[in-house]
Amino acid sequence: MSLGKEFDLMTLAATHTPAHLLQCAAILDDASLWRRMFGSDYRDAVRVYNQIARGRKAPRRQMSAALRSVAEYTQQHIQFDSNAAYREMLGSHFQGVLSPWNDLDAILMWYEQVFVALPDHQAHSEPFRQLVFTARTERLKAIKANLTPTEDHREALQQIVSRVAEFTHAVPSQRELMVSGSFDGILTCLQKLKREVGRALQSIERAAIGDDVVVRDLKDILAAASQCRSSITAVQGAADVPAPLGVAYRGVNTDAGPIRYTVQFAESIASGSLPPKTAEWLLCPEYGSRLADLRMWLGGGRDSAGRLHAIAEDLAALSGSAFWSGNADNPWGSVQALAQYALENREELGPWNHFLRVRIQSRESGLDKLTTLVEVGALAPRELAPAFHFVFYNTLARSIFTNHAELSQVTGLTQEQLQHQFAAADRESIRLYSERVAAIIDQRPVPYGNQSGPVRTWTEMALVTNEINKQKRHIPIRQLIQRSANALVALKPCFMMGPLSVAQYLAPGQLKFDLVVMDEASQLKPEDAIGALARGGQIVIVGDPKQLPPTSFFQRVSLDAEDDGADDTRTAVEEGESIPDVASTLFQPVRRLRWHYRSRYHSLIAFSNNEFYQRDLIIFPSAYHDDPSLGVKHHFIADGVFENGRNPREAAVVVDAVLEHMRQHPDESLGVVTLNFEQRELVEELLDRKLRDDPAAIAYQEKMTGGQQSLFIKNLENVQGDERDVIFISTTYGADVRGNQYQRFGPINGPSGHRRLNVLFTRSKKRTVVFSSLDPERIQTTANSPWGVRALKQYLIFARTGILQQADDGVDQPMNDFERSVGTVLKENGYEIVPQVGVAGFFIDLGVKHPAKAGTFLLGIECDGASYHSGRSARDRDRLRQEILENLGWKIHRVWSTDWFKSRDGETKKLLRHIDGLLEHDPAYKLQKQKADRIELLRQRLIALRDSEITPAFPDSPAEKNLLGEDLLEEFIEKRPKTKDEWFKRIPQSLRAGVDSKQVGRYLERVLEIIAEC
Repeated sequence: MSLGKEFDLMTLAATHTPAHLLQCAAILDDASLWRRMFGSDYRDAVRVYNQIARGRKAPRRQMSAALRSVAEYTQQHIQFDSNAAYREMLGSHFQGVLSPWNDLDAILMWYEQVFVALPDHQAHSEPFRQLVFTARTERLKAIKANLTPTEDHREALQQIVSRVAEFTHAVPSQRELMVSGSFDGILTCLQKLKREVGRALQSIERAAIGDDVVVRDLKDILAAASQCRSSITAVQGAADVPAPLGVAYRGVNTDAGPIRYTVQFAESIASGSLPPKTAEWLLCPEYGSRLADLRMWLGGGRDSAGRLHAIAEDLAALSGSAFWSGNADNPWGSVQALAQYALENREELGPWNHFLRVRIQSRESGLDKLTTLVEVGALAPRELAPAFHFVFYNTLARSIFTNHAELSQVTGLTQEQLQHQFAAADRESIRLYSERVAAIIDQRPVPYGNQSGPVRTWTEMALVTNEINKQKRHIPIRQLIQRSANALVALKPCFMMGPLSVAQYLAPGQLKFDLVVMDEASQLKPEDAIGALARGGQIVIVGDPKQLPPTSFFQRVSLDAEDDGADDTRTAVEEGESIPDVASTLFQPVRRLRWHYRSRYHSLIAFSNNEFYQRDLIIFPSAYHDDPSLGVKHHFIADGVFENGRNPREAAVVVDAVLEHMRQHPDESLGVVTLNFEQRELVEELLDRKLRDDPAAIAYQEKMTGGQQSLFIKNLENVQGDERDVIFISTTYGADVRGNQYQRFGPINGPSGHRRLNVLFTRSKKRTVVFSSLDPERIQTTANSPWGVRALKQYLIFARTGILQQADDGVDQPMNDFERSVGTVLKENGYEIVPQVGVAGFFIDLGVKHPAKAGTFLLGIECDGASYHSGRSARDRDRLRQEILENLGWKIHRVWSTDWFKSRDGETKKLLRHIDGLLEHDPAYKLQKQKADRIELLRQRLIALRDSEITPAFPDSPAEKNLLGEDLLEEFIEKRPKTKDEWFKRIPQSLRAGVDSKQVGRYLERVLEIIAEC
């Protein structure tokens, strides 16, 4: 429905402006309930709507929309009525929307009809168009009146034009008469044509050409006659033909049969089947006698060949070789050469006889098939031994399968099913054992004890129940344990307590435990642990002697200087710093827990493994071998200055990095460690100032608050036991304001400095960033330097270069033939592989690199070789190792040797299907493939434009100047300019300068449009 039917537009134009209408619409949109009930501006807006809406009521939103539509219409109406271009074009005829549009449309149609009748491409139409467009109406009417008496002349002219058109259609060579011919020219042309046709008819009559001959064939007949005449003349005039033909020559009447036979004979002689000298000798006037001599000689040669053949057979039988029989291409020449060689090398007769004996032995041993392959050239002599080994081992393997039928029943499918069943059963057994322990404890009797008399005499469960029901005035814990020890042990047989709690709450000689387990024992002094150890029947001490020992900062030296000579009388307990030191001395052998799986990236533990653990740890490789978000990073601070125990510049850089981490990695926990207490305080102070006004930092803290994810800032002495996704290390020390870098590094220079560093270097799970003002090359070390100083220097070098001394990266790990075979198949299918992926102790047999993610492995392939058999238990081999690898990001595919031996093609297809399945659901690969498809589509469209339009339009332009030449085509695909500005900015000037400018002007826009579409 139009606006004119719904609204009173005449009243609207006189009373309201578009701005006023839009203001009313805004009031209607924003009006609250209170405003709608009591607001005068809201009532005015409704009144405006009612004035123009012809009394039709509507909801508030509909009224607002209607006012906006009417305002837009009014604004467009005003703009159209005031359009200067329309007024200039139509003059006084333009009256806005009330202009006489029908009359203007009629004038436009008449204007088009004039151009149809008098087209622009006809030069003689121009005067008539000018006359029609510019002449006054009176003159046009007069011209129209004068045209009536000339109607007869016009019909006559029309007939003439029609006849000339028919004539030019029949005679194509005269078509220009219809374009530019005058009446005189047409008449002259027709008269000339009449004379030429008359002469042609006279010639045809003289040549006695029949009436059945078609005129169009006359040209071919005349050409054939002329060629025949020329041939007769050439034959009659040839001076060199009579001599070779002699009396047989009779001009054009010569008999060609004998001549043809002679030529065929000469061609057969010279065809190449005879030696060139023999053919030349035969082709002479005396060929008859010479041909007879040749027949006689060939007969003698046949007899000699028979005798040679008999001799060759005797030699072949004597030598045991077929070489004396010659070859098909040069039978007797090869025998002659062989005989000549035999005469010249008589000393080879002994080795030849030995070869014959060996060949006879090989034939008797059933190896004649292999030796025959060498003799006929199908197998090189150097390949004979490898071929024998292959046949031998292949036969041996198949015989093993035949003799041990159970091997044929072992398949990868059954093995994997057994693995899954074992893993599920193993996890279930662990769960059931815990339930079994709980069930046994639940069935143990709990002594009720004494419940008579005063409460102070109550014991066991009666006392425990009484204490549970009390709200206040509980008895001390030590007294509770002393009076109800048996009931507590029956209820909770496992006590978790620190050594000081044991001394505080457990009275000596009262409780005896079957087993005492001490975890993190490296932090316990022997004198602190001895009380807990005395209460156990068996002891398990778990701790790392390479980590931080108990602090001795406030410990008083108990031995006087004069007692130094009594060291020989000290016990192992007195000698040890921690209980693991004592235990490792007294109890042998020490069992090391070698598996390390906290770090998500192998380089995080590689240094400590190499420096402190003698490369004895088993480090599981990460699936991200070159990921920038993993590993050890180094940030050198060249302008850092260490003064008064602090490095302000380094602290500021660390704080900025902390804030950046909170913004860029909100899901990764973070810890900051400094090498002394003063630097830690400085970092905390600077960070507190900036955290208050940073929304991202506040959100990060709220998210990470609590548990083991919260941000911490600690110094070196108290970081043991903490772990975070990312650790920032501020090495603190550096050169002073004068550039002097001293060799004092606080507690690192002490005897336990290397332990402190080991704790520091192993705190992160994903990434460690070292912020350092220290130049490791300026740290002076010798063989006698403290271990901590030497370790600090080496770690800084490792963080900066990523290179470890004596690094074990799997390069020297041997690959067996089975693994090589699998790797070769993957390479043939276009995948890049890395053999023996790992750092220390454990290696994945083959890693398949991700085709779309640089630095990432798509798949790890485990073969049941040395790595698999090195597992000490089924739990290690078939559950734990794979779970750890999958937790580190690996996808694992196992290839079983029995399956590979029995069906290599089938296992190859299964492996490739697994890889294709991973890529099919991989977002990065999909994006890369889509990008490649878009690039290929763009390439094909640009090539199609070049071949179908640009090259045909500019056939004379050299290929190197083509707008879509090879170099420029690749530049278009790589840089993808979509506008002319981008064409000038992205495409090098050297390429633009070499292109045909006409092609650029005509087709550049098309090229840019295609790039924008793709």
